[in-house]
Amino acid sequence: MMPGKPFQTIFFNKYGGLAFLLKCNFDSAKLDKNLPLFYRELLDYFQELTNNSQYITNDLILWNNKNITVDKKSLFWKSWFDRGIYFIGDLLNSAGKFLTLDEFQKKFDFKVSYLNYFQLIAAIPQELKRKALVSPTPDLFSIPLEFQQLNDRTLLLPKMRCKHYYKMFIEKNNTEPTAIKSWKKLFPYFTDWKRSFKEIYESSRDNKLRQFSFKVLHRIIPTRKELKKYKLVTDDICSLCPHSDSIENTFLHCTETVNFYMKTLSWFNNYHNTRIHLPHEHIVLNTFKDVFPPKLSNPLKHRLCLLILFQTKYLYTCKNLSKRPDLEEFLSKLHQQYRIENCGL
Repeated sequence: MMPGKPFQTIFFNKYGGLAFLLKCNFDSAKLDKNLPLFYRELLDYFQELTNNSQYITNDLILWNNKNITVDKKSLFWKSWFDRGIYFIGDLLNSAGKFLTLDEFQKKFDFKVSYLNYFQLIAAIPQELKRKALVSPTPDLFSIPLEFQQLNDRTLLLPKMRCKHYYKMFIEKNNTEPTAIKSWKKLFPYFTDWKRSFKEIYESSRDNKLRQFSFKVLHRIIPTRKELKKYKLVTDDICSLCPHSDSIENTFLHCTETVNFYMKTLSWFNNYHNTRIHLPHEHIVLNTFKDVFPPKLSNPLKHRLCLLILFQTKYLYTCKNLSKRPDLEEFLSKLHQQYRIENCGL
C-alpha cells in the first residue's frame, strides 16, 4: 500500500470501489464466497450504519445488487461500469421494455456478448423493472455517501485510512469468546469474566503458569475428547477415572481431581491453621479470592493462589502421563514454586 493512499481503493476496486459499493444494495455474502473475513465484517458494519441512519442505498443500481444475481452471486462487470452503465433504467426503452441487443450496443457504442446481455436482463426481477420504469434515474454521483454518522462523530469515507478502520472495529467489537459461552452453560450465574482473566496475572509471575491458566479459561487445552475427535486416540475415557474425558471432567468431575483438591486444601488448612473451603468452580474460573476469609493475610493469599493455579497444571500433567497425582510430589514442586515467587514457607 502506498503511503497516504486511501485503504479502501486497494481491495474494493473489483466492485467499483468502496464509495460506489456502499451506494449499492449489496449483501456481502453474495459478493464473493472467498471474501476475506476482515472485508466482510467491514461491509457488514457499514451496512449496519446505513440501516440505522437516513442514508438510503439505491436498489436500482445493477451492480453488486443482492437482488440481481447469477448462480446466487451479485454482478460487477467493470467494462460495462466504465461505459456509464449503472442502473436498470439504462437497459430500458421509453416503453419500459428492455433494449434489444442492437439498441443497447448502439446507445452505448459498446459491443457485448449476446450471452452476457441476456444473462443480465434475465437476472433482473420484474418488480425492480417496474420500479425502474416509474422512478427517475438518479445521478449516481449525487447520491450522498461522504458522511456517515457514528454516535457523535462523522466518518469521511474518502479520507479514511487503515488506522481509522482499525479503531472503528475495536470500538465496535462486542464478540463474546466461544469459551465464555461454553462456561456460561455450566455457570450461568457468573458474569465477571474479565476479572477471571485478570486474576491469572495477579496470582503469579510465572509466565508458563499464566499461559496454562489462560488456556484453561479459553478451553484450548486438549483432552482425550479432542484427541478422539481428531482420531489421535481410539477412545475418550479419562486416564484416571472411568468417565469420558473433557475439560469439565479434568478439572471438575474426575474423582482423582476432586480427591486431590480436598487433599491439597486440607494440607494448606492444617499447615496454616485456617479453615478455607473452595468450591471447585471457583478453582477453575479463577474466582477463588471471592471466598477467601476477610482476615487472611496477603502472604497466605499469595500462597493459596499459587497452590490453586499450580495444582490445576499438575493434575493436567498427571492425566497426560496416566499417572495418579501424588501429594508429596506435588508439595515438593509447590515449595520450589514458592521460592521462585518469593513466598516460601
